[in-house]
Amino acid sequence: VKNFLKKYNLNEPEKTFLVGFSGGYDSMCLLDILRRISEKTNFKIIALHLNHNWRPTEAKFEQENCENYCKKHNIEIYGDFRDFHFERQYFFDTPYHLNQEGAILRTQAFIKLLEDMQQEGLIP
Repeated sequence: VKNFLKKYNLNEPEKTFLVGFSGGYDSMCLLDILRRISEKTNFKIIALHLNHNWRPTEAKFEQENCENYCKKHNIEIYGDFRDFHFERQYFFDTPYHLNQEGAILRTQAFIKLLEDMQQEGLIP
């Protein structure tokens, strides 16, 4: 990650990184790596979280973990924290994946979130 940031001149204080943050291993690892690098370079990190509620018990716990992690490390977190986003018809038969229509809805939800953040002046 450090080499990528350096290669593309992204390691600068005026940069802002928006990180999709589910609370899973991948996004937690990425956010934590960026946080550690940012401590030296001072770029800004904003975490974006959507509560899909595809696993209702775990989803609320994951959302709280995301919020707690961000609070502990002084990272702004934005998202749609409703208890639902997608109807059952948008899921595969497994509890962990959206089907193609569901993935489109998730992308649209992130785009809406970014548009709202722009309107509020939170991001350029």
